[in-house]
Amino acid sequence: MKLWESIIHLIDSNEKKSVDLINNALSSIAITFDEYWLDGMKNKIGIINMDDGDEKLIRELLEMMERGRVDYTLFFRYLSNAVETWNNTLVKKIFERENEIDTWLSQWNKRLEKQGIGWDQLSTNMKQVNPAFIPRNHRVQQAIDEAINKTDFILMNQLLEILKNPYADQPEYGEYMNPPKEDERVHQTFCGT
Repeated sequence: MKLWESIIHLIDSNEKKSVDLINNALSSIAITFDEYWLDGMKNKIGIINMDDGDEKLIRELLEMMERGRVDYTLFFRYLSNAVETWNNTLVKKIFERENEIDTWLSQWNKRLEKQGIGWDQLSTNMKQVNPAFIPRNHRVQQAIDEAINKTDFILMNQLLEILKNPYADQPEYGEYMNPPKEDERVHQTFCGT
């Protein structure tokens, strides 16, 4: 809004006309954003074409994840693996109440079956948009602390190596997938990190 305020008179000499043009632009941005967001989310859960009820399925999942304080990155990677193995154990374990997601998983499985795509291909598609590894704040902070306090760059180099291929399964670095434990949480970060 501050950007628009600063250029309002450059858009049109009539302030009311400028405001109307700005409001129209902002409303179209919101619509475009929603379309891209929905497209990205359907890819994350393996839906290749939209169907009635898909947006509701996605929103129900996100609400459940928020209520259960489920790690976003880990959940979607486990979901990608569940398609490949048809083992939902890891997906369910990251919820406080494991049964909470059973109904959703059943609806999701039925939705995927309607697509007629091979499970291996779905898993591959999902793994291309659901990273196994992200630069988690606690891992970055550990690497920074080691570098600053001990002039030891081993953790930093290891983290950089892992993050070269964030979508690849790297079982030897499995612990880097995990969110921080309570005592590892980083409560303040800086733009430069």
